[in-house]
Amino acid sequence: MIPLEEILKASGLTRSMKDEFVATLIEFTELQHFAKDQTVIHEDSRDRDMFILVEGKVSINLFVPGTLDRMESIVTLRAYQVFGEFSLIDGAPRSAAVKADTDIVVYRLSAEKLLHYCETNCEFGYRLMQNLAAILAARIRDTTLLVRNNIIW
Repeated sequence: MIPLEEILKASGLTRSMKDEFVATLIEFTELQHFAKDQTVIHEDSRDRDMFILVEGKVSINLFVPGTLDRMESIVTLRAYQVFGEFSLIDGAPRSAAVKADTDIVVYRLSAEKLLHYCETNCEFGYRLMQNLAAILAARIRDTTLLVRNNIIW
């Protein structure tokens, strides 16, 4: 498997971070495996951990209002993409479910440890939140392009 430092770099989480911050971030990770069709994150759950997909594909799913259990996939994520960052940032319940489309390997980043370290080390917190903001901005730009294309066609 690719070294965790390279995975973190490819995800965009460690851009402009000192080596000591990358090493600390690595301490907050836990390697996990999920089987195909297993739910990694449940919509409305209160946990705040963030994930980096290492192998496989996951889909981000929303429950369809007015149904008991129908879900619609809104996006598919692939290796080295981050998910679960919304709840880490704002503390709100999960806005969507994440399901493994294949057998997957992820690194789970402890929200408790990350947020505590952000509070005790402002530079680390600033860099991490700056990088998360860049990841989210790129996703918003992609979504805007998708919406624009749907409007045109």
